[in-house]
Amino acid sequence: MYSHTISFRDDEASRTNKQRTFLIFGVNRGGTTATAGAIRRLGVFLGDDIGGNLEDKLFRKRLGLDSIRSTIADRNANYDVWGWKHPHPHQYIDDLLPDMRNPRLILVTRDLTANTLGVSSWDREEVDKALAMYLTQTQKNADMIQRVDFPVLLVSYEKLLVKPDLVLRDVAHFCGLKPPASKLDHAVQFVQPGSYQPGEAQNLTLKEKLRHRGSRIKRMILRR
Repeated sequence: MYSHTISFRDDEASRTNKQRTFLIFGVNRGGTTATAGAIRRLGVFLGDDIGGNLEDKLFRKRLGLDSIRSTIADRNANYDVWGWKHPHPHQYIDDLLPDMRNPRLILVTRDLTANTLGVSSWDREEVDKALAMYLTQTQKNADMIQRVDFPVLLVSYEKLLVKPDLVLRDVAHFCGLKPPASKLDHAVQFVQPGSYQPGEAQNLTLKEKLRHRGSRIKRMILRR
């Protein structure tokens, strides 16, 4: 148990193992990008071609399991500590866990009301559909962390926004990292609600750029 996060089945042997593989997941509009961006700044490699949402394009299901397994093998050969972010990996993760070395899962959670409103607003979904999506994905996440035998860390997006330094200290500990204060501060700076950071946003697709710009305009209007 950590003071600002919750862990299951964690142990020092896994946490300090030279080889560690992280999977960051949650729900759509649930804070996975903020969490992944901070973890990336703490020093965990999350891929090269990750775009503005920090999701590695080489881990998309449409590429097929053989392609994803090949990517995992390549990462294992080149990195001792690495991972990837996917909002809801339930569609393939059971088939890939045997290929992951020392898997450590990071589940990002978000308040039901905030998430439903976020999906309804930014993704233009009806409220009842957005709520159903949240409930379905959350149930799958709960089933997943109970089913696997690997260490799991629960990170509250709300707590991350309110106390980013304390939450990220817990995250760094779970990741087996001991970042200097400067690197921790750099990670904390990434956590800003509703906006990708300039450095990480340079690879946004046109659709993501338009949505990102629209989100900024909406926030400016709300501040008036």
